[in-house]
Amino acid sequence: MAGRPSILVVEDTEPLRMILELALAGAGYEVIGTASGAEALRWGADRRFDAALLDINLPDMDGFELAARLRAGMEGATLPMIFMTARRVPEMPAQVAAAGGVGLLLKPFRLDELLQHVARCLPDHLVQVTPAIARPSYEGLANGGSIPELVSPAMKNERIALLEEKLAWLQRHVTEQDKAMLELAGEIDRLKKQVAERRAKPAMDPGGPAEADEHPPHY
Repeated sequence: MAGRPSILVVEDTEPLRMILELALAGAGYEVIGTASGAEALRWGADRRFDAALLDINLPDMDGFELAARLRAGMEGATLPMIFMTARRVPEMPAQVAAAGGVGLLLKPFRLDELLQHVARCLPDHLVQVTPAIARPSYEGLANGGSIPELVSPAMKNERIALLEEKLAWLQRHVTEQDKAMLELAGEIDRLKKQVAERRAKPAMDPGGPAEADEHPPHY
């Protein structure tokens, strides 16, 4: 693709999506942001992107389903996909790999991590199109080396510092919400199991009437 590399960002939390879009645009990328899988599929049908940043927890489908449907509609073309999530579960890296992902960002993450993942997944000729993006060198990182410089000096200003601060707050907020939702989902599952067990009990003992002193549970 001629011109700037094009990135598709799919994130349903609007303030977080806006910060990601601003950071990527500031690094020289062309960015299209969407809030749902259905909207992302419409964009994918109309144009080709150089990379995609997909939230795993979307309102209409999960990021893995979205990735599969985007890939199916690309007629053999490839699209590097980086997944984002606040869920820290041991099987997540394997799920990302199985979905064909080239990267995983665990919320909360820093903007330099974001730019690092995006630059890493792009071909050299696309990275070179944008002077603000430096191809990271990963030599020495395994030995405790510092994170390579990924952005132009022009980005290191008060605006980026403010974006970093907002991003950190938003991701903490989203992470707390996700944790509460997971706990609520677990409680719902436990209640469903209790109801199923109580409904199954008469079927297991059809010959005997209910005990006289047996009362329905109070919730």
